[in-house]
Amino acid sequence: MKRPFVVVAVLAAVAGCSSTEAGTPVESVARPADPIPAVQNPRDLTGIAPCDMLTQAQLASVGFDQPGEVAAFEEIDGIPACVWQDAARTREVSAAALIDVDALSNLYLQRESYAVFELIDVAGHPAVLTQNIAGGTRCSLVVGAAERQSLDVDFTTIGTGTALPCPEAERVAEVILGNLPPAS
Repeated sequence: MKRPFVVVAVLAAVAGCSSTEAGTPVESVARPADPIPAVQNPRDLTGIAPCDMLTQAQLASVGFDQPGEVAAFEEIDGIPACVWQDAARTREVSAAALIDVDALSNLYLQRESYAVFELIDVAGHPAVLTQNIAGGTRCSLVVGAAERQSLDVDFTTIGTGTALPCPEAERVAEVILGNLPPAS
């Protein structure tokens, strides 16, 4: 099943430096300070199958009544994600673990490319909320679970009269974070 997903690109770090041309210092542009705070209560995402991130009871509590299906983030080297829908097909959520990548800082570097970009806190964890279209039906949330481990939750609403996607993405992420074991 092909699903569109937000691409979390891995970017190389840009460092500032200066050089001298004919005795005159030339300043280069330095990367802006990264405002993403460190994770204070790290949770471990490694080794958890995407569709095991939520129990059936938890899925029902956030409005999903269909079993999840494993899909792949084709844009990100095929990282596995789980996609859940409701029976009425009015909402869809996906969740994936991003391991060995600094996803929050990478998103921060791309912040100008989003119509909505917010640094937020989800259950005590730093997070970045993005939307390609302000007020749109899709919201992407990346939450720092531990150093170089992030939870990616994408929530889409379909049809009129449905819930706003960003608060729903936050709600799902909070539940998943509560299921994760502490990171060592």
